[in-house]
Amino acid sequence: MQITVLGATRPIGAHVIVKALDKGYTVVALVRKGRDALPSTVKDHPKAEQLLKVITGDATNRDNLIEATNGSEAVLNFLGSRGALKTSVTTDATKVRYWHIPPSSAEVDNRSSLISSPNLQK
Repeated sequence: MQITVLGATRPIGAHVIVKALDKGYTVVALVRKGRDALPSTVKDHPKAEQLLKVITGDATNRDNLIEATNGSEAVLNFLGSRGALKTSVTTDATKVRYWHIPPSSAEVDNRSSLISSPNLQK
């Protein structure tokens, strides 16, 4: 099973990645600052080299989201703005999935929850 994790550098996101790797899942993590930004519990996990794919990008970028979710059976969103975003992560949670990503590019059907951004065009 392949899952995508948004918010992988945050404590809960990192914890979920470790648990998924423990279970042998393939994990795709979309991270703004790349692999180096991940906590050591994720980077140094014994299965990370084999099962963890890190995509450097931004969750508010349509193309990055398409790349990160392609082939995943689930998308887990642990993003938080720390007050820095000019959008509501909770309110906008499904817009990118339904408005910006064609169903064929992410095999997650209606179970996915992705954020949108005012920077994305409808």
